[in-house]
Amino acid sequence: MATNAEEPPYPMLAGKWLESTAPNERRAVVSKSAAEQLALEIGQSLTVTTKTDQYLQFEVIGIVEQPAGEGAQATRWSLNAPGATRGPAASAVYVPLAFAGIVNGPVAGRTNLVNIALQEGTTPDEFRAAWEARLASAQPPAMLFDAKVLEQNLESGSSGRGARRQAYVATALALMAGFFIIHATVSMGVTERIRQFAVLRAVALSARQIGLLIAVESMALALLGWLGGMLAGKGLLWAMAWSKPELMEGHASLGWMAIGLAAACSFGGALAASIIPAWRATRVSPLDAMSPPRYVRSTRVPLMAVIAGLLLIALNPC
Repeated sequence: MATNAEEPPYPMLAGKWLESTAPNERRAVVSKSAAEQLALEIGQSLTVTTKTDQYLQFEVIGIVEQPAGEGAQATRWSLNAPGATRGPAASAVYVPLAFAGIVNGPVAGRTNLVNIALQEGTTPDEFRAAWEARLASAQPPAMLFDAKVLEQNLESGSSGRGARRQAYVATALALMAGFFIIHATVSMGVTERIRQFAVLRAVALSARQIGLLIAVESMALALLGWLGGMLAGKGLLWAMAWSKPELMEGHASLGWMAIGLAAACSFGGALAASIIPAWRATRVSPLDAMSPPRYVRSTRVPLMAVIAGLLLIALNPC
């Protein structure tokens, strides 16, 4: 990022900003991310490769904060020509403007990005209303972007679509895991209490009541899982809002749609998972309560279960 700005665009973390009185000195200011990635410190040298495969060395004289880490006192906008980078660079190396054509080619000497810090009391909507019409007829043409527009571009881009696909896959895998966990838990409970169900059938309960009892147990498990999941999700949102407040914009809350969808998946999956265990429990005969427990040792390999397990293992969760 070649610049002739007299003040840094973001708060300085260490060192100093580029001096306008020395526009031809090979000095550079790096962002926090670039300093961490390249393990740079104040006073060290940074080698840059030019378009003509030459090497230029710059002395690192400062480290500046990331665009996302700026304070909330100033709302920053991006003003750039079509085709240019939309928004500030997250991991940037700032050099004097005199080296723009040397490093990035002859067309790099033109200004294509301006960061604007609004005065106190001026809202972004007021600034947009005053300047958007002028920028539409400007020569060369210019475009105005705020944080919301950049966020929409990210969401509609390929990275946003990929993130949504990954979220859908992760949700589907979580639903499958919850379904099988509830099914296995209820099935084990039915198997261990098969004689108890037989006694209940012989004393008081009907087959329908036994099935209803299994369904209620499954719904109780679903309720515990749903409440625990909501609490865990709320805790993760609070932790994210505390550690990365610029990502949450102060809105760390669970939406009603998310809560309703989680409840529908939890209780619907639990009800579906209880069908087979409930059917097994209703098939118990009252005579089973009078016979001693039988332990049958089977040497037969469940071939279909093994094949299904191998297929599930082969699935790529990504």
